[in-house]
Amino acid sequence: MNLCGRFGAAVVVFAVGGIVTAEDLSSQAFYVTEQNSTLQETFDATFTSYQCEGCGCGLEECGCGTCDCCDGYGCNECGSNRCGTSDVLTGGSCGDDCCRQVFVGVDYLYVRANFSEMVAYVEQDDADPFKHQDTFHQQNFQADSSYRLYGGIRDCCSGFEWRLNFTRFNSHAPGITKDATDTTNKFPLSPNLSPGNEITVSAGTRVNSYDIGCAKTILLGSPVCYDPGCGDSCDSCQCACPTWDFTWEAGVRYADVAWQQDVYSRPPTFGFDTHGLNRMRFEGTGLRFGLGGRRYFGSQGCFSAFLNGDISLLVGDVEITSTLYSADSTTTAKSTQQLAVRNVIPVTEIEAGVTGQITRGMSLSAGYMFSAWHDLGVRQEFFPQDQEVELGISAFDDANILAFDGFFARLEAEF
Repeated sequence: MNLCGRFGAAVVVFAVGGIVTAEDLSSQAFYVTEQNSTLQETFDATFTSYQCEGCGCGLEECGCGTCDCCDGYGCNECGSNRCGTSDVLTGGSCGDDCCRQVFVGVDYLYVRANFSEMVAYVEQDDADPFKHQDTFHQQNFQADSSYRLYGGIRDCCSGFEWRLNFTRFNSHAPGITKDATDTTNKFPLSPNLSPGNEITVSAGTRVNSYDIGCAKTILLGSPVCYDPGCGDSCDSCQCACPTWDFTWEAGVRYADVAWQQDVYSRPPTFGFDTHGLNRMRFEGTGLRFGLGGRRYFGSQGCFSAFLNGDISLLVGDVEITSTLYSADSTTTAKSTQQLAVRNVIPVTEIEAGVTGQITRGMSLSAGYMFSAWHDLGVRQEFFPQDQEVELGISAFDDANILAFDGFFARLEAEF
């Protein structure tokens, strides 16, 4: 029975009592002495249930002997509703009966990689000696399916939680194929440009990120509704959801990042071919800090919009290996260039979206996200020195960013 139904039941009980009294005046004394206590108990139970459950705070949940745990905005003394810090809204005391929740969630990510510069080939136009033009063609990375898993424990009264998080990003560039006989084209790693050869340049990247930390949610503004019986649109936040909340988060992150760029020069039949491999690997650990905000909508805060951002500083080893294999039917040659440095890698991330409450303990979110891993992009030294001079490529890194962007869908459950 919903809230309005319970309140109506109490009214009906009193109406029936009045009719009985009017029809049989001779039994009035007996009714008052023997039955009035029963009616009063019925009314008290019904009205108590109406008050407390209207705020998402039943007597059994709170462990309270009376309804003083509910003041129309949420649980005052026993803080059992999911929005957490009701004492912030009402000035009450949480006590020892605040609920603890275990929450788990999964994100489906559809993201693509964006390198500040990953050149597949350079098209050089020298037809006009007075108008030299170089056109740099980048790898065309595609959006791939990725995912995020997370879980933790939340204290509903204080808004404090411990959280574990794992994120996996994947993206690939299917490859660009060109005819090696076109001498206007220049390629990384100086592959064999023998007549008839086809040159294919492809790439891929992946990120594994592990986070552990704590978060604190702070409620701001008045509740989204002031009436305990604020409708039956959904049974999630009830009447204690604020208009706004803000969450800060702090923790530690470990990340394992890798990308590769492959250059193949294949002869049409037998002959001299080359295979170039660029590989980058980073493993690092550091601190992470985040800040987010959420705005609730609807009579019970069943819908909300959010914006979250975080920054990490990770210290670790960056290893880049550039290898060129050259082979024909009788000989094989190999040359390798290696770079190994210790770097502090900044990581910045932003996500924005909307959330809808499916049930009291389950929500669905969707939105768009960005993630930038600085100093983990492609270094321009992969072009041979003679090409750097010819193309005017500087050996200094400028942007050198590995970034991701894409859509996400999130399902979270609370227990």
